[in-house]
Amino acid sequence: MGQILARSEGTSAAAKWSGIDGASYYTPGVLDLVRNAPLYHLQRQLGTGWCLPWAFTVSVLSGCNARCRTCHIHRLPDRRLSLEACARLGRGLRRPAGWLTVSGGEPFLRDDLAAVVERLVEGLGPRLINIPTNGSFPEAVQRVVGQLVHRFPRRQFIVNVSLDGVGDEHDALRGLPGSYDRACETLAVLRALAERRPNLVVGIHSVISRFNVERFPAICDALLALGPDSLVAEVAENRAELVNETLAIAPDPEPFARAVAHLERRTRRRTAPRLARLVRWLRRTYHDDVLRWLEGGSMGRSCFAGTASCHVMPDGTVLACGVRGAVLGQLEAFDYDLAALWRGPQARRVRRQIAAERCSCPLANQAYVNAALDPRTPLRLLRLGLADRWREWQRRPVPGTTERDR
Repeated sequence: MGQILARSEGTSAAAKWSGIDGASYYTPGVLDLVRNAPLYHLQRQLGTGWCLPWAFTVSVLSGCNARCRTCHIHRLPDRRLSLEACARLGRGLRRPAGWLTVSGGEPFLRDDLAAVVERLVEGLGPRLINIPTNGSFPEAVQRVVGQLVHRFPRRQFIVNVSLDGVGDEHDALRGLPGSYDRACETLAVLRALAERRPNLVVGIHSVISRFNVERFPAICDALLALGPDSLVAEVAENRAELVNETLAIAPDPEPFARAVAHLERRTRRRTAPRLARLVRWLRRTYHDDVLRWLEGGSMGRSCFAGTASCHVMPDGTVLACGVRGAVLGQLEAFDYDLAALWRGPQARRVRRQIAAERCSCPLANQAYVNAALDPRTPLRLLRLGLADRWREWQRRPVPGTTERDR
């Protein structure tokens, strides 16, 4: 969630988010989540499993060809979620999911990824499907994504290519020589595909860590010049799923504030439809919350991990989230009936524990679910909207002045 609109050539990002891909796909899914907010709040406190998850992250494998400085997932055995598990995951769901992230490891290491995603979409029924990739396999990306956007024309797909630097700097951060050039090639084939398929948004995802935060403004400018539909920046953090709990990777607050301020200035200058503006403002609330977290505070919102969202691991373990790694249950133990697992005693216990401990972290996917369920979010978005309107009014053309005068 929370794609920041950036720059696009050919089919514009503004066009993608102003037509059916924004109004008809994104909005109803989020509204469904918001409509159930009272039940999710009650479920979080009581631990019950009345409401099934709205957002799913499914790690289809743990293997990865990169050796990132911020992640050690490659140290895990290469486990893979079976096609049977993918097909049966939606068993017992009473309504379709809103959001599905198909993750890894590197998802495109799987030769059968298209079949995996097809079964997940058919079972879970999400409106939006996000697939992150390090961009190492442009031919596989072209084949798989092309097949999926054709197979599901009424679903919105977002493919984010991970880029944390430019050229050799990116290769060093990813521990994978030549990865920057291959990622750029992947972006090119995705953009060509997106020009023919309006249900595909092509993005760049960047992790801001202590290794690149000082140079991120320049990195941001270079990445925007590649012409993605969106640029998403997430803070590096310790997560159980990434096997990086002992790594010192988070950036210092001050350079992080400068980095995201630059990103916000660049995206603020771009004309965007109403829906895209709301997404942009939501992203800015995330940056504010992360900065407070880096300074030693909390994200300032209740966490709905294990209540409105969950993370399915390659071995069939269902986690509340990938950060703390709290186990809700094992799919095989419930005959792959997620609804039964969701209502089980272990899942109820984890929900109550998360609520009692006031869990708080900057995990981006979870942060946007939390924001959608936070009754204070509309007021925060209104304030940002009014501030944007004020800046636009100040920059309005005045007769007899030039752009430099303004």
